[in-house]
Amino acid sequence: INLRARYPKYGELLRGLPLERPEEYRDIHDEPFFTSRDAEGSVHWAIAREPLELIAYIITNDLPYTEVLTADYTMVNALTDLVYRSGSGFSHEFTDERGFYNKADLTTFKPGYNNGSVPFDEYYGVDDDPNTSPYVTNFSDYVEVPHAGILSTYAWLARYPSTATNRNRARARWTYLHF
Repeated sequence: INLRARYPKYGELLRGLPLERPEEYRDIHDEPFFTSRDAEGSVHWAIAREPLELIAYIITNDLPYTEVLTADYTMVNALTDLVYRSGSGFSHEFTDERGFYNKADLTTFKPGYNNGSVPFDEYYGVDDDPNTSPYVTNFSDYVEVPHAGILSTYAWLARYPSTATNRNRARARWTYLHF
């Protein structure tokens, strides 16, 4: 998934962070410094965790197991809450005044919605800097991405992709097998 091309808030987050630990903090090894690489890895980790966190949430809250496939929400942590514009109540102050962060703060998940995606329409535009990955610069408006339990999570869709070939049959087969 190229999140930078679809989620403007993700690009803003990464551009606002340093690429590496500043020189004055090179000797501090017991605290993680929040760089754009850390943020990128943490966002991808959270996206991969979404289906598992959804199942855990459904079970621990004694909800009907059918919500695994019918939930109209997903699970977000503080970073994906920002990227998805979910508004789930997380603080988006990820670091202390020096730039260090607590990785444990990113392991809490809450139900949320994906309201941060933008469409590829005539208003869509990205920066043309060849030295960086593309970031969304112009777009018409945010769109709400509908949810269908784990079937609409990026982790599931990446594992069972859709194509113009018979792979769609494979997605249907695995969905039927798993559920």
